[in-house]
Amino acid sequence: MAHVQHIAIRVSDVDRSTRFYVETFGGKEVLRPYHTGVEMTEIIMGVKDTDYRIGFVELPDGFGLELIQFIPNRYPTIGVPQPQASFMHFAIAVDDVAATLARAVDNGGESFGDPNGWAPGDPGKYAYVKDPDGNILELNDTTWERILASATELYPEAKL
Repeated sequence: MAHVQHIAIRVSDVDRSTRFYVETFGGKEVLRPYHTGVEMTEIIMGVKDTDYRIGFVELPDGFGLELIQFIPNRYPTIGVPQPQASFMHFAIAVDDVAATLARAVDNGGESFGDPNGWAPGDPGKYAYVKDPDGNILELNDTTWERILASATELYPEAKL
């Protein structure tokens, strides 16, 4: 059996990003940020002469976030057009989309799009927000099963 346990996110300020994810989503800082050293960066990422600081946040459901800040910051975190990005977004299910979106904006995020259901008959709410580094997060109050059902209602040819 397999399941996703964590995701690594490139950030420009690990301390700021830790606060964003803790304060917006009720996460918990589980390790203080630390430097790995240039040798570890080369082993894990294949990048030479670069260090990084890494911090760890655990969301309330146990999902982990690794927040990685390269030192020196040679790699900008903002500016890659979404269709060109390898990582498009990740979704976080929340109890109250509007309240979470407001907290995200209060903590340095940027809201875009309409925070309403995207499919006819879908009672779910969806909102999109960029974290302080431009990483896109989908906030929703629905289930994976409901997302799939809404997609096949809108696009019947997608059904297996």
